Amino acid sequence: MSGPKIIDVVATRQVERGKIAVFCARLEVVLMRHQKLAEQSGLSSAVDMGLAEKIRRAAADQQATVFDLIALRDQVAPQIAFVKTETSRLKETAIENASRSSATVYALDAGIKRAMGRTGDARVRQQLVAAQEAKGINQKARLYEEALELMETQEEGEGNAAIREWLAQFDSGEEGAAAMAELPERHPQRWRLEVERIREEVGLLEGAAVDAVEQIQASLARIEAEIDEEKRVRLLDDLRYPLAEQVRQARESARRVEQVEEWLQALAVHAEYLDLAEWKRRFERGDAVQAVEVEEAIEEANAAAAAAVARREVLTALQSIGYELRSGMETAFVRDGRIVVRKPNDGDYGVELSTLPQGGVNLIRSRVVRLRGQEAQTADERLRDKEREESWCSDRQSIAEYLEALEIKSEVKTARAAGEGGVPVIKPIAAAIDERRTMVRKQRREN
Repeated sequence: MSGPKIIDVVATRQVERGKIAVFCARLEVVLMRHQKLAEQSGLSSAVDMGLAEKIRRAAADQQATVFDLIALRDQVAPQIAFVKTETSRLKETAIENASRSSATVYALDAGIKRAMGRTGDARVRQQLVAAQEAKGINQKARLYEEALELMETQEEGEGNAAIREWLAQFDSGEEGAAAMAELPERHPQRWRLEVERIREEVGLLEGAAVDAVEQIQASLARIEAEIDEEKRVRLLDDLRYPLAEQVRQARESARRVEQVEEWLQALAVHAEYLDLAEWKRRFERGDAVQAVEVEEAIEEANAAAAAAVARREVLTALQSIGYELRSGMETAFVRDGRIVVRKPNDGDYGVELSTLPQGGVNLIRSRVVRLRGQEAQTADERLRDKEREESWCSDRQSIAEYLEALEIKSEVKTARAAGEGGVPVIKPIAAAIDERRTMVRKQRREN
């Protein structure tokens, strides 16, 4: 079948490289988020921060086969999931540590304040002031414990006894954090742990809706403003469910911001083949964008990018077997989807290549065309047309072998027999432009 053909040209390796590039873009977003949290919290992480760059280098390896790239791509998705899991773990740990630290300071300061109100001893008061001004939790607890020891001869109230009971368990590091978590429900500062946990979590919810955060802060302020201990506990119970809903809304808005950031990074990989500005506008307006349509847009853009690579390689293959390529032809083929090429020693015939976007970005129609004269009228002209079509069939096979070496599939979907439909006469774009210029110059001379 040597006549016009519809050829499916798929740059398989480039498709996989494009998919890996999208995965890496997403990985970079979650890695940056993870690194920022690790630095803020001072917590250690098992995540390899150079992972995305290592994957990119592996994907760029020119010796990598399609199977190598598929295997590499299959490794990236679990890595993204792992980083997200580690980020959640760090966040939970950071919230726990920070909330316990804040609650511990409040508990100690409350105990110091009560002790100062109970003693008139100058040495004890001096020790309590030192404890109050101490910056580190452990130092504050140690100084307060020493002050309580000086007060042993004095009568101790229930509040001091509760603090003393807790201090008996308190030690540095993990044990100190655990001690705060084990505060008994009757402890006067137990409510503080819950409040501080919510406050610390909200502080880490970057991008959370302002109104949701303000509602949470107002609820916490109401709890803290209540002086009576029993009323405070009742208020906390009353606000527990509204607070939980407010926190849920804040989490959702923060999660949305993170998701949009990840989508934009992935969409930007193939920005040339989609309307990135329109996507940004949709996100800024808060449109209800579904994950499936984003993924489809990314997949289509990746296919278009790979198809552009395939078309460029087709031109390189044509040049390798003697076809003439003019400056700008590659851009025209990728952009406009239609070019006509010919061999330098054959001015009468050429080969027209055109894309068929309605049938898929990978489809290319090829056909032999006449560049001058008219369609074949005589038997000799028809025979010559047939010979040119058969010659193109041989050239197309050479091109297919060239592309195969680059792991670009070239499969003929439909074809007609040589001489079956006749060879059309067309004027290449360059020739049409030259003809138009000649006509304009002639008209100017006549005028």
